[in-house]
Amino acid sequence: MPDNRELPQGGVPPGPGVLDRALDLVRFLRAGCPWDAAQTPVSLTPYLLEESLELAEDIIEGAPDDKLRSELGDLLLNVAFQVVLAEERGAFNAEDVVATLEAKMRRRHPHLYGDAEERPHWEAEKANERSSDDVFAGLARRLDPLSRAQRLQDRAAGVGFDWEHPKDAFAKVQEESEEVAAHLDSGERDPLEQEIGDLLFACVNVARLSDLHAGTALRLANAKFERRFKRMAVEWRLWLRSAAWSSARRRSRSLMPFGMRLRRVTGRRWPVAGAPVRRWPVTSMFQLPPATGYWLLGYWLLATGYRLPTTVARPED
Repeated sequence: MPDNRELPQGGVPPGPGVLDRALDLVRFLRAGCPWDAAQTPVSLTPYLLEESLELAEDIIEGAPDDKLRSELGDLLLNVAFQVVLAEERGAFNAEDVVATLEAKMRRRHPHLYGDAEERPHWEAEKANERSSDDVFAGLARRLDPLSRAQRLQDRAAGVGFDWEHPKDAFAKVQEESEEVAAHLDSGERDPLEQEIGDLLFACVNVARLSDLHAGTALRLANAKFERRFKRMAVEWRLWLRSAAWSSARRRSRSLMPFGMRLRRVTGRRWPVAGAPVRRWPVTSMFQLPPATGYWLLGYWLLATGYRLPTTVARPED
């Protein structure tokens, strides 16, 4: 059971025990909750992956600290679950996990512990730890393709197979781009697919040699495209609404009687329907847009020699 010790100002009890509280929490859950008691290392794997991805996304997107704290707690719960399940089957315990971690970090950082003067190459040191001669042994098979490509290149670089400068890798990108362009018009799917894969692999090399992660760079590019597309979609919808409103106004004006349109343009009061006034014969014949109606009226007046009345009769008050 988690203890109820009063925490100091820093929030952490003195000495070891913080990880033990997470382990005690998992033991308590498995003892009292049927769902937690039924879980196995395999059944919890999807939750472990999900929490890892959620935490990674929050870190990349700059989530608030309280959100990161919550996601770290969810991930810690899954790690503690795996440790407790290993304890229950007699495989190892939390002390074994931490001791293995400490020994590994000491081997990979001998310059910090006084065992060496210079820091060794990380991948080279990991290669020395592997019992197999396979350089790529131990890589997770379910890594996403970009991450796996970068890890393959890291492993190859650990045994000396690498470019000296990012520009050298970028020259390979240009070479692969030309090969892709040469296959675009061939109509053959398989060769084009292979060349595009080579191009992506070369781009990952440029990112790696620039101390960047290709997956992170692509994730940022995806987010930027998504933001810009959403903004464009909003602006497009606003433009469509504005265009529809303008079109509706034009249609309503084209259906308006000509006399009413003339009054709107000239500012002169036009007689209401049914008033005993002289009417223009052309106004009852056309229901046209304003500009078209004005031009036709002008041509008709010139052709017929019709003279406009000098005064307009008004309805009696």
